[in-house]
Amino acid sequence: MTVYFVSTFHSDRFRYIWRHRAYTDRKKKAGAAMQSNHPNVRLTVTLLGTYAGILLDDRFQTSQDELLSVRIDAVSLLDNTKIPFTPLDGYLEFDPAHTPLGVLWRIGDRFEVSGRLRFFRAAPSATYVAKIQRLLRQAKDSIVQPTLAWINLLPTQPSRNRFLRLLTQFQKEQLSFSAFQEQQTLKARVLSASQRAGLARVQQRQIAIMRPIFEALARLAPEQPLISHPRDIKMIELKFSPKMATRVNKDRLGDPTYRHQLFMQLVNPDASPQLTTLPPAKPRATPKSQPATASNRFIPAPAPAKLTIALLQAQTLCMAAPNGRLTPVDTLGVRVSEFGVPEPTVVTPPRGRSRRKTAADGDNGVYFNPHLPTFLVYDAALAPLQLTPGYQGALSGTLRQVRLVTPAKRQALERAHARAIHHLRRLLARSLTAPQPELTRLTDRLAAGRLTFSGYHKLLAGLLPKRDAQLATRLDDTWAAFTQKWLALTFPAWFLDHVTAQDTIEDGAMLPLLRIDHAQLKDAAYRHRLFAQWQQNAGKKPLDHQ
Repeated sequence: MTVYFVSTFHSDRFRYIWRHRAYTDRKKKAGAAMQSNHPNVRLTVTLLGTYAGILLDDRFQTSQDELLSVRIDAVSLLDNTKIPFTPLDGYLEFDPAHTPLGVLWRIGDRFEVSGRLRFFRAAPSATYVAKIQRLLRQAKDSIVQPTLAWINLLPTQPSRNRFLRLLTQFQKEQLSFSAFQEQQTLKARVLSASQRAGLARVQQRQIAIMRPIFEALARLAPEQPLISHPRDIKMIELKFSPKMATRVNKDRLGDPTYRHQLFMQLVNPDASPQLTTLPPAKPRATPKSQPATASNRFIPAPAPAKLTIALLQAQTLCMAAPNGRLTPVDTLGVRVSEFGVPEPTVVTPPRGRSRRKTAADGDNGVYFNPHLPTFLVYDAALAPLQLTPGYQGALSGTLRQVRLVTPAKRQALERAHARAIHHLRRLLARSLTAPQPELTRLTDRLAAGRLTFSGYHKLLAGLLPKRDAQLATRLDDTWAAFTQKWLALTFPAWFLDHVTAQDTIEDGAMLPLLRIDHAQLKDAAYRHRLFAQWQQNAGKKPLDHQ
């Protein structure tokens, strides 16, 4: 049986996590011993930032590596029991090979990680390190004299040689002070009681000599944990960010320059233009007479995708289209652990025709930013699966990016849309000598969300008696102002709908099965009643994403 011991010192601050191995077999009890001073542990951390300063280890050796600054607040046992403790700031070795879903971390991401635990002190400056090392050399010189005096009193040369070797290792910084004292105590077990008593007095003097150095260290650089050799990272919560994610090219991780660029991308997301970010779909060509707004730029086209998810709970969201149309959508919120593209279906084309290029043939504009919230659309394909909270599995379907508006901001968005439509009507009324019913009906279609602004722009040009460049510019500026308001009041998210394949990993909670009439699944009102019943059975509160 393996047991983790968590000790806390100084106002319940977490200081040491030590791993011991105990044997239930009494015959092996004599061989049981403490494991390595760098135990393997599993911790829950939150990413705070980066650190590239000087670290001092327990032997006062310096190192300067690129590390992640994290806040540690829980340790997991072998049976997955999580023990929380007072949060403590520490460090995590920067290894981009273990980033979530192949994209770079973001500040605020929360995850579990396994690794080796060591303890270091963050040195404020090189001057501070030099001062500490100078004091350390003086302390070691002071320790040598009483220690040598005690060693020379030992009766046999082999005994003297054993302790002389320890003293030499300590002077050469091959042993930390605690390890030096521990080894002295272990090797003194074969000595007489009077000799061990003499060693105890020498060790007390050694401690008195080293105490000022440790007190200075405690004031200026408290000991902090460092998790090295990270592995088995499990994402708990990703920080929401609408910015483009940076894909990690694992084939280039052996290049120190590339790893440094990734590290600097964490320090400042806009500082490394050389890095390849996950590209959006190519900008769609727009005629010169049409405005290049956010409705026709940088919106990835829907594409087939395969997501490995854990289902959380249900929520009815409000989807905001670029033309201002608001649509309620019943969804199931999920946490995504893996992203991929489904295997393409091989179709033999008729003779004389070439096979169409599929998603697997090359670049299709598909990308996935895991820092955006993801939802399954409760449509006619998803409802019959009757997934429940806690379900884990892989689902294949159509992935598309949408923008959502929270209830608190919905009225502001509706007012901004109404003002834009009102302004468009006024501009048209001022430019015409007589009212035209066709223009009124066209603007009504835009106001009702049945027409995109680019389509409105195109049809409007055919209805106006003559081309008016000044009017076109004012219309474009009006809609561009609404688009900026739309972007400010909404946030991006992923929708996966039209699920075509399912691979269950773990079933969710046991809930009553819904009685589904498959003939009515195409009816949105019927699906909403099913969704409401699902919510009632699950008994979950809606998610709050912002």
